[in-house]
Amino acid sequence: MQGARSSRVTLSDEIVALDQVNMTPHLRSAGETFDPARRRVDLARELAQGARLLTLRRHDALVAYLEYLPPHDGALRVKSLQVHPAHHGTAVLRPLLAQAADAMDGWPDALLQSGAHASNAASIRLHRGLGFRWVGERDGRFLFEAKVAVLRSTLLRFSSGTPRAATP
Repeated sequence: MQGARSSRVTLSDEIVALDQVNMTPHLRSAGETFDPARRRVDLARELAQGARLLTLRRHDALVAYLEYLPPHDGALRVKSLQVHPAHHGTAVLRPLLAQAADAMDGWPDALLQSGAHASNAASIRLHRGLGFRWVGERDGRFLFEAKVAVLRSTLLRFSSGTPRAATP
């Protein structure tokens, strides 16, 4: 059939759509707009450069993902962690973070670097709750770091539902 397009949705399509839902309000508060075409190009470039994806699906739909870069100069870098708003407050982070703990198993001495838009209170709470420490700010983003061995232990406790020890 001439002019027919495939209706097959790719993982990249799903990621861009989830990013658009989640990131539009944060970018808008920073005076920016979400550009799906640019995100698609950036994602393809990041994957070509070795970025890895951990995904979580429910009923054949992408509900959460984590994109990270393997260690370079002693540090892993989280590029993106997104959870669909319909799944906020549910247990979807537990299995995704269990995948992350397994993925980090080979790099216990590495540092994990991450960031959160200053307007993203949920992401900032998550970073703090997982034991990341704030290390600075750049381009409207808070920057965080954690030692992989320590974070992995926290992720394993979190993903199993075991509460963290109270801190004084």
